[in-house]
Amino acid sequence: MRSPRPTFPTPCPCLCPRPRLRPNLRSYFLSFRADAVCPYGWLIVTIFILCNATQAQQPLPDLTPSELQLFNAGKIAFSHRFSIEEGLGPLFNERSCAGCHRFPEPGGDEGLCEHCLVTRATSLSGSTLHQRYSIGIERGDLARCREELSQELAAEERRTIRRPLSLSGVGLIEAIPDEAILALAKSERPNQGRAHLVIENNKRRIGRFGWKAQFATLESFTADSLLEEHGITTPLIKAENLYGINRSVTGCDQISDPEDRGDQILALVNFQKFLKPPTSAVKGKGLGLFKKIGCADCHTPLLRTGTDPLIPEALRDKEVPLFSDLLLHEMGEDGDGIPQGDARSSEMRTAPLWNLSTRFPSGPENPGSLYHNRRYYPNLIAGIIGHASSKENKAFDAIVRFRALSIEEQVLITQLLSSK
Repeated sequence: MRSPRPTFPTPCPCLCPRPRLRPNLRSYFLSFRADAVCPYGWLIVTIFILCNATQAQQPLPDLTPSELQLFNAGKIAFSHRFSIEEGLGPLFNERSCAGCHRFPEPGGDEGLCEHCLVTRATSLSGSTLHQRYSIGIERGDLARCREELSQELAAEERRTIRRPLSLSGVGLIEAIPDEAILALAKSERPNQGRAHLVIENNKRRIGRFGWKAQFATLESFTADSLLEEHGITTPLIKAENLYGINRSVTGCDQISDPEDRGDQILALVNFQKFLKPPTSAVKGKGLGLFKKIGCADCHTPLLRTGTDPLIPEALRDKEVPLFSDLLLHEMGEDGDGIPQGDARSSEMRTAPLWNLSTRFPSGPENPGSLYHNRRYYPNLIAGIIGHASSKENKAFDAIVRFRALSIEEQVLITQLLSSK
């Protein structure tokens, strides 16, 4: 009889990211839970990084020398820690991009580090994001330079928790033509989604980045992240947020806008654009089942980048095994309740599945990924089944069909999604 595992009243996920290891070492850790290995946190982190170093921060193959130089310069910018003198704040979540896009290396996801999980709330005006930290802590002006959410939800208010996603391969996503996404929106499918039309640089584009597909380009996505996560204004967004609860917060930042003149955002875009994508196999028996039960109606297995000569050759005319149509779909009560842009509160972008091999290690006792509204799942099968809890959710019928499969067939689908 095994002795009971030790438990802790509060998990320490920053020191103890769940072990998402390659198969040859992963099984060794299946008997542990993340909340049971905190005393050995840095050992786990070290082994984790060594085993997954190729999953993030690696450049695309076939970059030109100048593109590789841009990537390496962007890598430095991605880990740069902003200071108050550079315009940090007045409210922020982290000093650097790599502070939350950190595992297994800068450019990855948050590794379940709790301080990187952010709150979105409909009670805030100007922005729905609630930042955790204030420059007032260092300036001794915290009473004026902070914004707090009420402990109790107001009537009709919705809040949700979101986590940083891996940025691997986002350059390929940007290179997918608008026409390809629109064609999926217009195709006759049982779970037809809709494209999120946005205006960027005075042009109508198709959104693809963000939980609500509210950004069409890496430039706009990065500009928003710099403002929301770090309080850094740019040539794209030249004004600080109008914070909804404590308007005096805006005056805490004395640095003239835009705080970044364009160099920082350009370097960050280049780093993301040339990041190598996760490896994902679009083949095997599981793919046929995936399509048969209707999962591929939203999670389109394969897209392709455009052939425009302006697209860098390393990104041009490439297959993108994304497992997403990048469209908005009705999720009913499973939506996060936060409207953004033209996306309704119950709509969500189809989440790309090509990096699930690093989010869901196999094994029934490993902690799973954070899904909408703070719902954790112990393994990928549980995550699929919990994907749709209401009939208003477009995925509901597909989940019913998934549950009707044999265990062996369900495992084939999970092997497809977690393959490397």
